[in-house]
Amino acid sequence: QASTAGDGSVPELSAAIQPSAAQMGNWWHQLRHLLRRYMKVRLGDRWSLIGTLLAGLSGVLFFILPSDSFIKPTDPGELALAMNQARQSVYVVCLVVTLLGLITSYTEISKEFHIYRHERLKGLSPSAYFISKWLWLTLGVGILAPLMLMGFIVLIYGQPLPGFPEPRIGQVVTSLEQIMRFQLVGLLTTQASWLIVSTLILACITSVTLGLFISAITGGGDKGYLYLSFVVVFIVLFSGVIQNDKLDRLVDSMSFLSTGKWAYEGFASTISIYCWLDSWRFAEFNSAGHLASIWLALAAFTLAAALFAVVVLRLSDPWFGRWRNLRQLVIQDGQKIAICLALGIVFVSYAFFLRTHSFQYHSLNYWSRQEYGGNNAYEYANIQNVADATSLQLWNGKISQSWCGDRY
Repeated sequence: QASTAGDGSVPELSAAIQPSAAQMGNWWHQLRHLLRRYMKVRLGDRWSLIGTLLAGLSGVLFFILPSDSFIKPTDPGELALAMNQARQSVYVVCLVVTLLGLITSYTEISKEFHIYRHERLKGLSPSAYFISKWLWLTLGVGILAPLMLMGFIVLIYGQPLPGFPEPRIGQVVTSLEQIMRFQLVGLLTTQASWLIVSTLILACITSVTLGLFISAITGGGDKGYLYLSFVVVFIVLFSGVIQNDKLDRLVDSMSFLSTGKWAYEGFASTISIYCWLDSWRFAEFNSAGHLASIWLALAAFTLAAALFAVVVLRLSDPWFGRWRNLRQLVIQDGQKIAICLALGIVFVSYAFFLRTHSFQYHSLNYWSRQEYGGNNAYEYANIQNVADATSLQLWNGKISQSWCGDRY
């Protein structure tokens, strides 16, 4: 019987089976081969393919959303109720998007982990293997599912978004005309729809990546559903719609780990709930900088989940124990890991910078009282009102100030 080293490896076995550079082959060749094979497997499994591609059909359940959920009402007496309904509707849509990404990906690696281990012995690249899964799920779920969900919301259930064209007063249109001339045109041409779709796609891709990370840490075990349950509960509780004044600091400090939080902030800020009433929340602050910070945060989240998933796969290499595998990983791929970490730090740094400056403008909004010489209306900080502003201040103001003062 072979002796075991202190780190859990078997020296004779590890020396014999650890793949050499020649065995590893070209990384791009492996990736192309894996993509072709994965496509054949998917196309051969008809029901799995249908289930993945049609995940967006869950949008059929969006009939529960109140009519005109994302549009500011014209009657001031309806603003409070409409804002509450809008927040709940945004939360539901974002929660569905994030859960679709998780549920469709959390078993992708674990269900065939024994095959991965066998092919790893023959020189399979963990990163090529992971990316082949990620690319397929990104296209089939991360992009397609949000598009289908938005199709249900806008075209099937007729929910307008800010900026959509409307029939003229007294104009009578059929249901088909309403869909084709107003809803479809609005979906394809308005800025709000493009920004919302972009946010939901990024959030779904992030959730897909997180699901693959869950699958990687599950390995050959059967605990994936437990990890998924914990993540789902965390996302539900920390996505931002549930407010608890006593736990604000705790929620704020932990919610950045929830993909649902970023999806909610991006959607809510785009439809400009912030402009409806003075129930101002920074999560709904509608500035270009705030929205960009959300996208950067999702990109950083995706990068981190992907990196950790590949690291976990490398740690499970069969020829060494985990600690020695980690040392080998640092020695062989330390430079690549450093580049990924540096890129993630850049994303987070810029997100923090943009978020901080947007928060400063958020804190300057107020109600202009008539008895103090005001105009009895909401006032939003605007850099154009500052005399002798420098070019840098103008640029910073343009991306950090609320859209409310310019558009509403």
